Amino acid sequence: MPYQIKILPARRLCLFRMFGDFGVKDGKASFLEYAKSAAFDPGIMMLTDAREIGEINVSFADMLMSVFSVQSAMDRFNNDTPSIVLLDTETMYGMARMLQQALALSGKIALMPTMCEAEALQLAGVQGARMADLRREAGFPGFSQVSGRAA
Repeated sequence: MPYQIKILPARRLCLFRMFGDFGVKDGKASFLEYAKSAAFDPGIMMLTDAREIGEINVSFADMLMSVFSVQSAMDRFNNDTPSIVLLDTETMYGMARMLQQALALSGKIALMPTMCEAEALQLAGVQGARMADLRREAGFPGFSQVSGRAA
């Protein structure tokens, strides 16, 4: 599985880490794992660090079909639940914008893609911490340890 999920209850945040080659089935699996977990809380913010995704090859139709296939799990969420996605390339940003359009049809998840860590943290309501701090708190490996890119 090219993802990790950790709910940080004290921060009212669910942190997702996505890495490696990633596809629609992986996104769907990570969403369902969170939505079906015993610790699920429809009122907490979702924050995804997707800067480590390598190859991604999906179409808007694939995304749309996947969103429709998880509608029953989406019904557990409040309307417009924020989901912030931190990306590091324009290609990935474009893919996230396609997913944003597909999710907008459900009215349940308000996807907010950004390429700026400070903006992602601000949108997620995180104060006094960097993404590296959240990753450490979640038990995820450090960004530079995995990818060789600067944290």
